[in-house]
Amino acid sequence: MNNRRIAFLLAFFIAIGVLVAIVSSYALRPAEVKRESRKRMRIASGSMAPTFVGQHFASVCDDCKFTIRGDAQTSSSILVCPNCSFRHESWDSRPVDGEKVSVDLTAYTNEPPQRWDTIAFRQPGEEDTWAVKRIVGLPGERITIKNGDVYADNQILRKPLDLAMKMAILVHDSKFPASSAERRWRPAGEETDWNLEDNVFKIDVGKGPTAEELEEIKRSGINDNELQYHNWRCVESPSPRDEDAPIRDSYGYNHAVSRPLNDARDIYLLADMKMNDDAHLGILVSDLVDFAALTLDTNQTLATVKGVNKLLAERRSQLINGERISLAFGLLDQRVFVAINGSVLIDQPFEPRTRGIKHRLRSPYHLRLSMSRGSITLHRLRVYRDIHYLGANGLARQWRSEKPIAVDTFFVLGDNPPISRDSRDSTYGLIPLNDVLGKTTRLRISGPK
Repeated sequence: MNNRRIAFLLAFFIAIGVLVAIVSSYALRPAEVKRESRKRMRIASGSMAPTFVGQHFASVCDDCKFTIRGDAQTSSSILVCPNCSFRHESWDSRPVDGEKVSVDLTAYTNEPPQRWDTIAFRQPGEEDTWAVKRIVGLPGERITIKNGDVYADNQILRKPLDLAMKMAILVHDSKFPASSAERRWRPAGEETDWNLEDNVFKIDVGKGPTAEELEEIKRSGINDNELQYHNWRCVESPSPRDEDAPIRDSYGYNHAVSRPLNDARDIYLLADMKMNDDAHLGILVSDLVDFAALTLDTNQTLATVKGVNKLLAERRSQLINGERISLAFGLLDQRVFVAINGSVLIDQPFEPRTRGIKHRLRSPYHLRLSMSRGSITLHRLRVYRDIHYLGANGLARQWRSEKPIAVDTFFVLGDNPPISRDSRDSTYGLIPLNDVLGKTTRLRISGPK
C-alpha cells in the first residue's frame, strides 16, 4: 500500500471520528440540558420564614397541640406558643434540617425576573454562598418602606391575593383551642344562642332579634350573640396570658429575638362555614384604626362591604348560597377583599385613616361576627396578618433607597423582616441579574410524608 493511499485512509477515518463526535454531542445535549435545568438547594437561615425555613425545631404545644416551628440557630430557655400563648419551660429542641427548594435554572432565559418572585442568587460578598429572597423592587424604581408597607415611586405595592395567602402569618387557628384557658373566640354575653360542640360553633336566630331586643342592644352596646375574637400576646411577657392585646408583628419562628413590636395593619379572616338559605351574616375586621364590615345575605346572594361611614363595594354571586363556604375577608395593602371558595368577589382599594393612638376605635376586638337572622355553622376560623415590612436594622422608621434601582439589578427582601439581611442593608445592596441562579419553588416530594 503506497503512502498516498495510507494518508487518504487516515484522513477518512479521522473525518469519520470527528463527525461521530459532533453527532454524539448533539444527541446527548437534550438530556444534558434537562438534567441541568433544575437544581436543589437546602435553606440555611430563617430569613424567608414561614415561606421557606432553615434549620429549625418542630415542637408540639402541650396545651393546644399546635406544631410550633422555631429557628434552631438561636436559643431561648422559654418558648411561647404562637397560637395559644402557652409558656413552655422545656420543649423538644432537636434540630430539623432546613427544607429543600427547587431552583428553575431556565426560568429567566427568555424573560426577566418578576416582582414577588423568590429567587436564588449569589450572596453579596460571598462568591461560594447562595441565598434565597423575594424580588420586590425592579430596575428604575425607588423603594420606600413605611407603616409596614412597601412603595415603588410612592405607589403602594399590592401583592396578588393568592400570593398574599401563601405569605400570610397565622395568628390563631380555632382548630387548636387551648385546654387550660378560655377560647379565643367566644360570645359577647352570657345570654347567648351560640352552641359549641366538637370544636364547631353553631347558632340559629330564626328571624332575628325583636324590635325591643334591638333597642336594648343599641342602648347597652352589648349583643349577646356577637362572637368576638380575643387576641393574646403570644410572646414572653409579664402580662397575664389571656389579657386582650392588639395584633402585632410577632413571629413564633423568632422565639429568641427580643425587639419592639409594631401594630399589624393588615388582618384577615378565613372561615369555613355553612349557612341556611335565609341567613344574614355580619363580620367586622379591624386593625383598631381602620375597619371594614362585611355582610353576606344568602337570600339575595349579596355581599356588601362598608368602611367608616361609607359603602365600599357590593357584589352579587351565586357562591353566596348557604352551602359550605370557604370565606376569606380582610384588609390587605390598603385594600379590602372578599373571596369565596377561591373566587375573588371584591378587591377594593381604600384610603387608610390617619394612624395614631388618638384615632383608635373604641372596641378592643379585631374581629367580630354576628347573625341578624338565620343559622350558621362555623367549622373553622383562622386569623392571619400580612407581613409587616420594616426599615433598615429591623426598625419601624420610614426607610427609602438613596437612588433608583440600576439597570439589570433587583431589590430583594426576606419574608421575615426582623431577622432578614437583604437590600435594606447598604452593605448587602441590590442583586445583579448575572448573580441570579434561578427561580425557587417549594420542592414537591412524591409518596407518603
